[in-house]
Amino acid sequence: MIKLRQHIYLALVSCMLVLGFTCFASVKTPDAEQPVKITADSASFDQQKGEAVYSGNVEVAQGSRHLFSDKLTIKRGTDSKIEIMVASGNPARFRSQPDPNKPEGSGRAKLIKYYPELETVDLFNNAEITQDGNSVSGPMLKYNFATGNLKSTSNAKQRTTVILQPKRD
Repeated sequence: MIKLRQHIYLALVSCMLVLGFTCFASVKTPDAEQPVKITADSASFDQQKGEAVYSGNVEVAQGSRHLFSDKLTIKRGTDSKIEIMVASGNPARFRSQPDPNKPEGSGRAKLIKYYPELETVDLFNNAEITQDGNSVSGPMLKYNFATGNLKSTSNAKQRTTVILQPKRD
């Protein structure tokens, strides 16, 4: 009887450990807390300015966030944290899917300024952000990854255009 109880106890403890590790493994680290990986054809670094410049087929990955550009400039503050990433291209593009239960979002513009600490991105010149078939385009867009807030600013040459898909079940 005692051996049977010990086996049942061990079986329960084993199940709890397996379930615990499975739950722990499914917890995803937020994009902002993941390392940044950059590949490019060339790179230059200026330690005094706290600036790095990457050129040619630049690709940046941080969790589910990906940025593609012709040129990327990264400026760090005195605390060595990235203050701003400025990407330019024809166009520069990004995509992100921080929540696996929501569709991937993407954006493009000739100039993209990303502020990692603020989790915001500014897109300039033929800017467009798209998610799940819906899109907003205009000369300047400002998007907050954390809140999902989007602001578009028009000018005399280009107005804001919004395309919304019908609600689907």
